[in-house]
Amino acid sequence: MWMRRRLRTSKVRVGVSARSISLVGVIFVGLSRLAATQSLVSAEDLPAAIRLLDNAPAHKSLPCTISADKWPRLDFLLRYTFGFGIDCGLGEIQPGEKLIAIVRVKPTKDAPAVMVEEFDVQPFPPEQLTGFYAKKLSDIRISMSGGFAVGVGRYSAEVVLTDEHGHTCRKRWSFSAGNKKQARILPLTLRQNRVAPLLDRMWNGTLKENGVRLTVLFQAAPVYADSARLYEWERTYLLESVTELLDQFPCRSVRLVAFNLDRQEVLFRQEDFNASGFVKLEKSLEQLELADIPYQALEPHAWQEFLLRLVQEEVSAKQLSDAVVFLGPASHLTEKLPQEMLRDIEGSDAAFFYLEFFRGTHADGVERLSKYLHGQVFEISSPEDLGRAITRILAKIKPAQAGYTPSLTCERDQCQPPSASGRNSPLDSY
Repeated sequence: MWMRRRLRTSKVRVGVSARSISLVGVIFVGLSRLAATQSLVSAEDLPAAIRLLDNAPAHKSLPCTISADKWPRLDFLLRYTFGFGIDCGLGEIQPGEKLIAIVRVKPTKDAPAVMVEEFDVQPFPPEQLTGFYAKKLSDIRISMSGGFAVGVGRYSAEVVLTDEHGHTCRKRWSFSAGNKKQARILPLTLRQNRVAPLLDRMWNGTLKENGVRLTVLFQAAPVYADSARLYEWERTYLLESVTELLDQFPCRSVRLVAFNLDRQEVLFRQEDFNASGFVKLEKSLEQLELADIPYQALEPHAWQEFLLRLVQEEVSAKQLSDAVVFLGPASHLTEKLPQEMLRDIEGSDAAFFYLEFFRGTHADGVERLSKYLHGQVFEISSPEDLGRAITRILAKIKPAQAGYTPSLTCERDQCQPPSASGRNSPLDSY
């Protein structure tokens, strides 16, 4: 069973990019220009995209199955999001090829939005295409995922997946998101019957001269611990949490370290994190491979030693941060850290916090370590939880910037939306 799962998940690293989508002329049915900096199809390319959506046959000629979410998730940007998954068998699809998905989402009472996503099927090492790993190419499965965000309303959606040879596979479904009561209570950032790409807002790198020095230790891992990859909605969820944290903190400087505890690997590190670093962070998450674990990571106490090294770097830094924030999903690694391993970090003056997504029944290793360092742990399962946690962290570290107010202030069970001068809906300009 373990080997079967490995065959299904480790054969290909599939990248989904909303920023580098090459719409290749004749091969991709006339879509010939870049999709700029978003995954909404431009007006110039829209006729070709609609022709593909309208004319793709009902029977599939591409060996793929498309599945779709039935229920929405509320993300950290306070939007309803839906995801879709694509599972393909190799054969018609060859390693090294590209696949493109055209997505049309239509509100019941408004015009549709058309989006595009590109998937790269990476070449395989030769040993993975022969012998024990695969008796025939069609035994190998590859998986991809995408999604979109919507406001309150009822919608129909369809996805057409096509390869470079014109083979297609399609999926149609209907769904609803939220209701008028929720729209009154929640400060939703997408208006009724509006559609947007999943990741349409990133941290812009704005810093405050008299702000705080912040370190973010970012746990890049699936929300569901038994998953062997990051789904598109999970990547978006994680990146949105970074955006919200940095937008609401008045930061003088940001140090960001993205790591994966299962692999005991630092995926990304930047001392002076900025907007271009955010783009690099997004790319590192797209390339994260979780099906194969280095054998060194399975050695006794390997993950504890790795985690303590991350903390040791912070407590021994020449310029201490005003706050060190662990951010990410709860880990399945819950063993206690040996007492003798904790001596090197005793007496630290750094203020530690843990924003822990979807805590399990037992404290994980990061939670145990945070409490040992006298840090506060916040369980995060909604945008309101994140807003409340940020407000309380700011109150504790007392930022130097007088009069600062977070853009999303949450106390008790009420969240106040941004002021008139704050953020607007991502699609207000459409």
